[in-house]
Amino acid sequence: MKKSEITVTFQKTSNGKYLIDMGEEYGRLVFADMTKDRVLGYKHITYSRSYMDVVTAKYGGDRRQFEVPTRDSYVFNMKFKRDEDGKKGVPRGTIPQKVTNFLIAVFEKLSVDGRLPEKNLPKLEKIIKKTDFNLLKVKKSKPKKRKKKVEKPTPQQVEQTNEAFDILRRSLNGENGS
Repeated sequence: MKKSEITVTFQKTSNGKYLIDMGEEYGRLVFADMTKDRVLGYKHITYSRSYMDVVTAKYGGDRRQFEVPTRDSYVFNMKFKRDEDGKKGVPRGTIPQKVTNFLIAVFEKLSVDGRLPEKNLPKLEKIIKKTDFNLLKVKKSKPKKRKKKVEKPTPQQVEQTNEAFDILRRSLNGENGS
């Protein structure tokens, strides 16, 4: 399966909203007025995409497939997280990872205290216009290594271990009396 071209454009709509359009396949990111502070800027960005999903239905012994119109909608902060804990991010199958990583880095540079000021949107537009999103590379993340929690021994366990080593030491030196 050939990867499709990623075309990303920055637009200002006729009613004054700013958006990042990634085509029909990947949807659009909109800087929503409801998350905007007039002085500080945008705290969140909304994502939406409409597409036709294929659903299989079983009628008796037959299986039929139907195309059903579907819509994905999410609200992200400027780090593309959907919750306050920062655990839920961009769902698979929506925005390509390399585009997400790029936008996170750009938003981080242009943001002030986690908000994107409206005065920085022309800078964002220039960056998006000069970037070829098909040439971006995906950062491969290394799996997290889980550290085993080693519990500190109690004084009683330390004393028992020392006694066991003393017995072993004496038996090796022939001092054990057996």
